[in-house]
Amino acid sequence: MKQITDPLNLLQDPDLTVGRMMDIWPETIAVFMRHHMRCVGCPVRRFYTIAEACEVYGLSPAAFLREIRTVIV
Repeated sequence: MKQITDPLNLLQDPDLTVGRMMDIWPETIAVFMRHHMRCVGCPVRRFYTIAEACEVYGLSPAAFLREIRTVIV
């Protein structure tokens, strides 16, 4: 597991998983729910990257991460 020096830089990590994001920033769960993503409670969230989850749900990863930033900043 990578050490977090600046948590917001972690958003640039292509290997950031949905589960790790939710662990670090629980407030992001609301964004997943708003997009009707079933990642909350899904055991696969520990393995799926943000990009992979966005692909499954037909979302732009860049737009999704912009929205995520609004709830964690």
